[in-house]
Amino acid sequence: MAEPRARLIPSAGPVTPLPRPQRPRSLSSRLALPEAAAEELRRLAPKVRAAAAAFELELRTTLDGSRPTVERVGGCGLMVSVRFAPDRCAAFAARRGARRDAPPNLALYSYLLDEHAVRVRPSTTDESAVLVEPPAVASAAAITRVCTALRAAAEEMGD
Repeated sequence: MAEPRARLIPSAGPVTPLPRPQRPRSLSSRLALPEAAAEELRRLAPKVRAAAAAFELELRTTLDGSRPTVERVGGCGLMVSVRFAPDRCAAFAARRGARRDAPPNLALYSYLLDEHAVRVRPSTTDESAVLVEPPAVASAAAITRVCTALRAAAEEMGD
């Protein structure tokens, strides 16, 4: 049996390394934003940090007296979860006429939206929790309305 003949690939000449991509030097080039938009983000950042701190403080202060109905306020800034006692949340859902196979936090979501015009997000991992994520540009009045609505839900569950 004869050995196969090796094929030679003609050389294209010396190999030239590709230039390394340069690191972006500014925020706008890292985020692919126009420089004006990046400057706007820099200008708004302190206001957003202050709004986040104010929201978290007001929410924790408002719900502080709602124990044992509110088990935990987790998260920080503008991304907060509120966990209600599972037995009270389930009883609340039953009083509101929720389906038995539906998670109780859906009834809480519906209550807050229908009664207080506050939109929260039901947690998919904890059936007794809702996620509260107000926009960074929320006014102080809007933040107070959200906190008051969650306090009213806690009082409604405590009955």
